[in-house]
Amino acid sequence: MEYVVTAAQMREHEQYVMETIGIDASVLMERAAMYAAKVISKRIEKEDRILIVCGVGNNGADGVALARILTEKGFDNHYAMEQIVSELEEEILDG
Repeated sequence: MEYVVTAAQMREHEQYVMETIGIDASVLMERAAMYAAKVISKRIEKEDRILIVCGVGNNGADGVALARILTEKGFDNHYAMEQIVSELEEEILDG
């Protein structure tokens, strides 16, 4: 995999777009989710199962938006939040 920008560079770009150009963070999130859904819908069938594992914070919100858009397009998808997965993992390990 080749990265186009680093995470720090992306944060700088996003901050510039929000503060200088005036595009709201929720609009950026929705656009990112829409593009990801477009790419995914070209590569898999609607019958395929999708699991979207989301981190906390903004990236988690991107993942939830992606799951919503894929559902609207008729894809069978589920998402799990990292924090919930971590809590379940601890519960399972603690037995």
